[in-house]
Amino acid sequence: MALLTNPSVNSYKRLNARYTTSGATWSPTDLSWGGNDRTKTVRVPAPGRVEYRLGDGSANPYLLQAALLICLLELDDQTTRSMPNSEHGPQQGQTPALPGNLLDAIRMFERSEELREHCGVSFVEAYTRIKSLEWNRFHANLSSWERAASMDC
Repeated sequence: MALLTNPSVNSYKRLNARYTTSGATWSPTDLSWGGNDRTKTVRVPAPGRVEYRLGDGSANPYLLQAALLICLLELDDQTTRSMPNSEHGPQQGQTPALPGNLLDAIRMFERSEELREHCGVSFVEAYTRIKSLEWNRFHANLSSWERAASMDC
C-alpha cells in the first residue's frame, strides 16, 4: 500500500527519517497505530478522531482514497480482536517496518495478493511497470556514489 500513498523517491526520505538528537521525529516509522504519537501510521489522539499519517503530498488523491478503502476492506473481526486495547497500540518491534525506499515499495506492491484481489491484476502490473520505469529513470541520472547513497533512503 505504501507505493500508492508514497509514490516518489523523496517520500521514503520523509518516512525513514533518522531520529534527531532530541529523539523526535514527525513521520511514521512502522505500520502501527496508537494514541497521540506522531511516529504511528494511524494516530488516534482523541475519541472520534483518527489521523492517517502515511499519505504523502505527492500521492494521487484518488489512489490515496482507494488505498484507504482497501485497508478498511482488509480489516475484519479477527484483526480488530487481535489489536491490543492499550492506549499506545502495539509495541515497537512487533509491527512490520515500512519500505526503506521506492524500489522496496515497488517489490512489495508487486507481490501483494490483497492488492491483486481488490485492485485487479492488470492495475497492479501496470502501476508496477510505471513506477519501475520512474525508478530506472531516476537512477540513470545519478552518479555511482549518489546511486549507492539513494538506496539507503
